[in-house]
Amino acid sequence: MEVSLIIPAFNEEKRITHTMECVSKFMNKHFKSYEVIVVDDGSTDGTIDVLKTYHDVHLKIISQGRNRGKGQAIKTGMSYAKGDYCFFMDADLPYPLDSMIEAIKVFRKTGADLVIGSRDLYKEKPDVPYPLHRKIMSRMFSLFINGILHLSISDTQCGFKGFTNNAAKGIFPMITIDGFGFDFEMLYIAKKYHLDIQQIPVNLSHTGGSKVNIISDSLKMMRDALKVRINDWKRLYDIEHENVFLK
Repeated sequence: MEVSLIIPAFNEEKRITHTMECVSKFMNKHFKSYEVIVVDDGSTDGTIDVLKTYHDVHLKIISQGRNRGKGQAIKTGMSYAKGDYCFFMDADLPYPLDSMIEAIKVFRKTGADLVIGSRDLYKEKPDVPYPLHRKIMSRMFSLFINGILHLSISDTQCGFKGFTNNAAKGIFPMITIDGFGFDFEMLYIAKKYHLDIQQIPVNLSHTGGSKVNIISDSLKMMRDALKVRINDWKRLYDIEHENVFLK
């Protein structure tokens, strides 16, 4: 199978139809073999009911039963993924689906283990302007995360990331953070094992209905960054078999 696309979904009843129509059209056009894995993160609306109306052999629906967080939803989805390249993207499709095509080109050209989106690398005028206060908060957050974890990645929280299947199967079982902090925990593990991380520019095209609270979630993620450091000191990211990431 060429590609797996994991989409975490929490109370997405109103827009999941549009999402699935866009994804299905795009994937059918560009890939001969693919799967779309939608992980319902304990929705209390009709998200699951809407998804069940799609009789598509490429669609796999997984329900977590209760709300456990985006990180856990993606971890669950990755455990089922069979594609050579495994991507995740938010249910509101905030980045162009074409980003997968660009990422696969980079995978094949460089032999990378991860290809991640970066809004900071996008040189043209973005579709969605960021207010000044959000830019300042984002910059301060990035400095803190990189200062604690030494990632040297300016946009750790971009909601578009891709992995080789081998990298995904090696990284995600070690993830301990259920919330938004899973992004930098995942990157920390990848860096720890010297995986090749490539970045590509992505254009943020939609932010409607975002579930991120810039202040409270940033504070939680700062706490989680310290948790990642403590986890490493406790050797929670140590692996028994050294060849787990061999290609």
